[in-house]
Amino acid sequence: HNDRIRELMGKIGKLPSLPTVYYDVSSAIESDDASADQIASIIKKDGAMSAKVLQLANSPLFFGSRRVSNIKEAITRFGMAQLRQLVLQCSLFQCFEPIDGAPDFIESSFWRYSLAVAELAKQISLLEGQRGDSLDEAYIAGLMHDIGYLVLASYDPQLFGKLCDLNVRTNENPAVFEQQMFDVSHDEAGAYLLDLWNIPTSVVEAVYHHHEPRKSGTSAIKAT
Repeated sequence: HNDRIRELMGKIGKLPSLPTVYYDVSSAIESDDASADQIASIIKKDGAMSAKVLQLANSPLFFGSRRVSNIKEAITRFGMAQLRQLVLQCSLFQCFEPIDGAPDFIESSFWRYSLAVAELAKQISLLEGQRGDSLDEAYIAGLMHDIGYLVLASYDPQLFGKLCDLNVRTNENPAVFEQQMFDVSHDEAGAYLLDLWNIPTSVVEAVYHHHEPRKSGTSAIKAT
């Protein structure tokens, strides 16, 4: 609700939206009477999502004794919490198309890095004794912590490339150059976007404070 950030983000133009399938799957998982059949029917409405879920279900990471050939079987193999994380991943890949003129790492390594951070965040949360939603939120916060970079790159790919060059050549806090060049930092841009997407507040705050976690107002080891 910061007026400065709202005004600056308004200059970026149309911000991406998460596919409705993510919200529909999340709502079904959170309901008391959700079934694998119901969730499978939601995912089947999105062809790209269905293909990705099946691809992941048959990857070495989730290998089983036989190949999964339908969405319901894939859901059973993943489990509900992990399914929501995977649907979120697929949704993010869909709403951020390749950005012409952006630095190579945006396409080559950004998502691999984000997925690695997400998994590490979940493991830390698990080792700290967190359970249930806390694990899910830690994973989502890790996955989305740098999503503001995609917002800045989408707004002005060439200027973003210059920003990356400055970050490589200096030891300055990245937010300093981001404020100078874009008038908004990537953590601000990311948190603003996630709030528009109705992502849980704990995740939004974790993204906003990920460079300065002591400012989050909590001493617990959670998403923040």
